[in-house]
Amino acid sequence: MVEAVRQLTDRPLGAAVTGARLGLVSGFGMVNYDRGLSSGAAIFARAEASE
Repeated sequence: MVEAVRQLTDRPLGAAVTGARLGLVSGFGMVNYDRGLSSGAAIFARAEASE
């Protein structure tokens, strides 16, 4: 999530994704008892410049 926000605000730690407008992050987790599976996703978008 942090890197997606950094890319969309033009502050990447490594190589920049030129012209990035959207960012997608996903994750998968598992709890060690029974069937505790979970997943999630988030989509980020660059804010439009106000005039």
